[in-house]
Amino acid sequence: MEGNAHLNMLNRARLTQRQSQVSEHGLRCLICAKSFGTFAGYDVHMKAHQGQFRYYCNYCGKGFMQKSHFEGHVNNHEGKKPFTCRKCTRGFAYKSSADEHERHCRLSTV
Repeated sequence: MEGNAHLNMLNRARLTQRQSQVSEHGLRCLICAKSFGTFAGYDVHMKAHQGQFRYYCNYCGKGFMQKSHFEGHVNNHEGKKPFTCRKCTRGFAYKSSADEHERHCRLSTV
């Protein structure tokens, strides 16, 4: 089978698979059952299952789809904690971790 014909057949199969997964919960991954509201989100998720990552860690080779997750991971390797709580100044490698901590931090701003 020609390369392009094979790719077209795979794309048609993917579209059929996508359409069959649409339910009241949106799209559902057949591998891990995670649900998605858009085809774009589903496609990015499936690329991760297939090992097609956008970012790779130079320290350990782990792959990431989201830049912020990749950067937080590298911060951990390098011992960096660039995100701090404005209430207690505790440092975090991930912005999301700092934000979550700050929401629950009981110390008052100095």
